[in-house]
Amino acid sequence: MSQRESGYERKERDLYETPEWVTQALVPHIPARVRNVWEPAAGSGKMVRALESAGYSVVGTDIDHGKDFLTWNGPILGHAIITNPPYVHAREFIERAINLMFAGGGVVAMLLRTDFD
Repeated sequence: MSQRESGYERKERDLYETPEWVTQALVPHIPARVRNVWEPAAGSGKMVRALESAGYSVVGTDIDHGKDFLTWNGPILGHAIITNPPYVHAREFIERAINLMFAGGGVVAMLLRTDFD
């Protein structure tokens, strides 16, 4: 994954929260069967609130609130995992989400920079 030097200091834990309009742009692409969403890098909850306003039941967790998605051993908290992962852990978030959702036919949506792939 390439990095661009912006001249700005990086935020701790890559806390770059998703503006509401970005989440709203994603909503039409979420399969109709999805009603329950897990947002595992919720930060202050901007994506959670945007998804809730679109009619989803959302559980937001975050490492800063004691729930580390990459080591989570609890129950799966939704039919879909939708998040803007911390860039430094994006690959791990993708792999973990796919592994968690695979058995139950769940959905994974990751908001990433366009040059991620």
